[in-house]
Amino acid sequence: MNKSLKALALALTLVCVAPTYASASILPKPAPTQVFANNCGIAEIKPSSLTQFCADAGTEVAKIRWNTWSAKGASGTGILAINSCDPYCAGGKIYQTKVIINLSGLRKTHGHQYLLSVSVKLPKGEKLNLPPKMKSVPGGMSWMSSVWTTP
Repeated sequence: MNKSLKALALALTLVCVAPTYASASILPKPAPTQVFANNCGIAEIKPSSLTQFCADAGTEVAKIRWNTWSAKGASGTGILAINSCDPYCAGGKIYQTKVIINLSGLRKTHGHQYLLSVSVKLPKGEKLNLPPKMKSVPGGMSWMSSVWTTP
């Protein structure tokens, strides 16, 4: 085989093989699926608070510090804040309790993955601080977020 044919064969090999190697190393890897929480219609990743009742913000978990966050679920700690709404919500006192918060119930809606089930529980030794006229947490210690979110 003469030199020009060897050069041509080498050039053809490089043209055919090089793009395969280049594309494997140059193309970005697909981003992992992001997981959101619905906070009163706002899509958030690792929100610092989650409100149970959006109309009056009467119950929320605030100052959340997330320990885990994935499509399998999320867990963290925060402060359960309950408004006494006495004599009315704007004039009510806020009662706070340290809690553990867990999110689960992955569901795809509006083109994104959301953890829609929210539950809170008391750490060992913690006592629920309720307003005097309340016997339990309004709406309970767990709720489902609406799927009508805006990404």
